[in-house]
Amino acid sequence: MWVRIPSSAPFSNCEEKRCMKALFSQLYDDFIYDVMLDVLGDRSTVIFCTKTKLKEDLKKAIKDNLEHYSFNLGNDKAKKPSCDHKWRDFDWYLSYTLKKDNSGRSVLAYSIVEPYVCIHCHERKDVTLETGEIPLGDTTKISDILDNLVKSYPRLKYKADIEDAINDEIHVDREYLKFADYLNGRGEKPNHDISLKL
Repeated sequence: MWVRIPSSAPFSNCEEKRCMKALFSQLYDDFIYDVMLDVLGDRSTVIFCTKTKLKEDLKKAIKDNLEHYSFNLGNDKAKKPSCDHKWRDFDWYLSYTLKKDNSGRSVLAYSIVEPYVCIHCHERKDVTLETGEIPLGDTTKISDILDNLVKSYPRLKYKADIEDAINDEIHVDREYLKFADYLNGRGEKPNHDISLKL
């Protein structure tokens, strides 16, 4: 049996509070009775213990095991188990801005970034591979500078394409979609067996 008492909602009246107390008292008595039967089995044994002592022991056991055997029903974020990350790398993208250097000249400041995404928990980290500043002359075209950077680093792709690939990795199950399309008459039968994940 699951019971949830919202901490933010006080009892509206004394009668409601008395009824809840009686309910929990009965639940506790039934629980202790069931535990006693499980532990004692067919043995005829007398246990000398006060109800207060049993409640204290139960309260301590619940506190000790709360982290392991409970889940949060409130707005707080549930504690996630740690992940043994297995990273997938993606193509690089170029990030750049126009700014003035210390001498007042216009420069193109750029960085080349490689994203990594964990295949299990989808945590992402972006690793900066290179940063630099290229001075801009009066006749320099920014498009020419960017073209030269792209030619120098063939793995550079448009950032939108990289973000799309990352979102597909996180949100799209292509194998599942193949079978779903086949079952709905929108595709050919996949050429391998269906494996179910439970």
